[in-house]
Amino acid sequence: MNTSDYWSLIQILSAGYGVHHGKFPKYIQKEVLRMFDAGDIDYLFCTSTIIEGVNTNAKNVIIINSSVGGNLMTPFALKNIKGRAGRYYHHFIGRVFYVDKKQREIEEQEDLMLNFSLYDDISILNVDIDNAVTDDLAGSNKAIKLVRESKFDKIKLPDKVFIKNRLYPRDLQEKYLDHLLKEYNFALFKGLIGNTHNINYFLQNRMMNTILDSVTQIGVIDDRVKNLYHAVVSKYSIEKFRGLLEYQLENGLKEPEKDIDKIYLKVFDQIKNIIEYEVPKLLCLFEAIYQQAGRIKGYNMDDFNLSAIIRFFELGVTTAFGIYLVEFGYPIDAIRLIEEKFYALSTMDLNDSLKFIRNNISYARSFLDEYEMELLYHAIEG
Repeated sequence: MNTSDYWSLIQILSAGYGVHHGKFPKYIQKEVLRMFDAGDIDYLFCTSTIIEGVNTNAKNVIIINSSVGGNLMTPFALKNIKGRAGRYYHHFIGRVFYVDKKQREIEEQEDLMLNFSLYDDISILNVDIDNAVTDDLAGSNKAIKLVRESKFDKIKLPDKVFIKNRLYPRDLQEKYLDHLLKEYNFALFKGLIGNTHNINYFLQNRMMNTILDSVTQIGVIDDRVKNLYHAVVSKYSIEKFRGLLEYQLENGLKEPEKDIDKIYLKVFDQIKNIIEYEVPKLLCLFEAIYQQAGRIKGYNMDDFNLSAIIRFFELGVTTAFGIYLVEFGYPIDAIRLIEEKFYALSTMDLNDSLKFIRNNISYARSFLDEYEMELLYHAIEG
């Protein structure tokens, strides 16, 4: 089945309309904007992602809603959106249309005030207490802070280790350290020592699944989340976007006309929230705590650095050229294909990579489609 026959984004674009949505991959967002600026589509519907530095050739902006997500729009956000109307060297004047009188009220509000949370004696989370300075707290929060501080072993888990992952409570990090210090648990990851830059080793040995098991055992995530992350990571690591899409099609497709859009958004959401955000966050936690466990056990952990693996999940690429293409807005699966076909890129910096690709551009035509080749030409010419 060709999903593009049912995906409404294709039908919308074909009808002369565009959609800019935060869940879309960067390369789709960029292509939709390119089509709008080139005049291939006449109307562009945007979610609040328009606030995030999106520039177009639009002369007219119509603001339909007065909210961003579930919150009332701020004066700053409203003025930010208004600033998208008109563009230097394209339109002398930009025009903004309100469809709700509430928007005029928002515009007239004072927006030069900063709202700071004053803790006083309002109950706050333990993780916030751990990150707060004692003198900045009051009442019960200060008392809780003093009790918690008295129980921490700051020799075993120093501040410099804790602050690397300060979004996790300190007692949870200590619990994870105790877990990894146990000989059996520590041994599960010994193959990574001196080998942290080897992405193939990490993927082939399913190390991410072992890490997910370990953080589940001490309560960072629960079994339901672990099982979901297992499935998503395994599919994406081996079969990339296509594998995730095919898995969702096999398990969630009943009526193509109704289900395709939901499936695409679900896959995009899993890549954005699980692969690119949650997994790297858990990897950062594991890296800092396992490194500390190794030091305590007497290992040289100076080179224990998972940055290449974290980058792989955050960006989906392994080379300097791959990172450049991600920033350019190139499709991730095509980047990984380029890295696979041109293995020599793994040892090159960006300048050498650009020269290498220009010299071997004819071979790229044998495995990239017409659209991917056109984008590649634009990327290497820049």
